[in-house]
Amino acid sequence: MKQYLPGHVRAPVQIKLHRALRMVTAGEIAEGLQYARTTMTDLPHSHYVRPIIDGAYTVLASVPVEQHGRPAYADFADYLATSQSLRYGQA
Repeated sequence: MKQYLPGHVRAPVQIKLHRALRMVTAGEIAEGLQYARTTMTDLPHSHYVRPIIDGAYTVLASVPVEQHGRPAYADFADYLATSQSLRYGQA
């Protein structure tokens, strides 16, 4: 991700969220959700804009219903739910 200019953090995050999505859909559910969670927690809250948040929710929504009992699912869902006040750049 070093090819991006300093300060351009959103594009690499979107790429990482796509990677997390691919991990989850390939069956690496816990790993993909943890990767998405780490990606989001590493992002400054001022960059929580609609495309980023939507990408995070897309990762979460890609988890099959029968896998919603996994701790990684609950952790990421809770993180997104408790980050509501941080959504869309409202720090």
